[in-house]
Amino acid sequence: MRKGYTIVELTIYLAVTIIFLSFLIPSVWNLSDELMFRTDVQDAEEMIIYARQISLMKNVMSAVLFRDDSIYVIVEGKAIKERHIKVSKVGGKREFGFSNGIPYESGKVFLHFKEKKALLTLQPITGVLKTDWE
Repeated sequence: MRKGYTIVELTIYLAVTIIFLSFLIPSVWNLSDELMFRTDVQDAEEMIIYARQISLMKNVMSAVLFRDDSIYVIVEGKAIKERHIKVSKVGGKREFGFSNGIPYESGKVFLHFKEKKALLTLQPITGVLKTDWE
C-alpha cells in the first residue's frame, strides 16, 4: 500500500480547482458591483427623504443636488449633508427641492453604473418617491 498522492493526481486536482475558481470570481465581482450600486441608490433615497423631513420639521426650504460623484442636502443655501457615490453617470433632473415638506422641484434622476440603471422619481405635490430598476 502506498500513502499520499501522485504528482499527476495533485496536478489534476489543482487544474479542476483553478477552472472552478475562474468561473466563480467574475460572479463575485458582479455581485459586489450590484450591491455597491444598490447601496448608492438607497443612499440617494435616504438623502431625498432627509431633505424633505428637514424642510417639514424646520419650516425651511431644502434641496437635494446630484453630482457625478456626490449627493448634497442643501438647507438655506448651506450644504448640511454629503454622500459620495460611485455611479458612472447621473442623468435627468439633478435637483429636487422642498418647501415645508412639499416638493417645488420634482422630476426624475437616472443613476447609471456599468450596465445597471436606476430611476428615482419624485412626484409633484405628494412627494412620493419611487425607484425603478432597469
